[in-house]
Amino acid sequence: MVAECERLGQPGFAVLREWEDPARDAPRAWFRERELALVTAALLPAIGKDEWFHLAGAADAAGFRLEQRGELVGYLGIHDDRLAGALHLAECLVRSPDALAKLLLAASPVAIALIGRILARRFDAARDGRQAQRP
Repeated sequence: MVAECERLGQPGFAVLREWEDPARDAPRAWFRERELALVTAALLPAIGKDEWFHLAGAADAAGFRLEQRGELVGYLGIHDDRLAGALHLAECLVRSPDALAKLLLAASPVAIALIGRILARRFDAARDGRQAQRP
């Protein structure tokens, strides 16, 4: 949860658990800007989970093996633990409507409008593709 909260006399936004109160409880984080607080609130649940992805072993002809829960999901051309960690965060975000909504709330109105246009085009293209395949 993100709530308006003063810290050392400065206005800002606290990141709290849903049951916490900014007047009573210490926040997990505090920011001057609401957008940073929302992004943090979206990411915190992912930080507490076991990593979804990890790189397994040395590279072979296909690259570095990327596994999810012990199963091969792909290969990376270079050994990049940061990318595997970023994939974990992204996976957690897309699996949580609440976290994804917080992330989108942190976006600017212009970004939200563009996201709507992009999604509309993609959905229209997918729908048109399905219609073209019908006999």
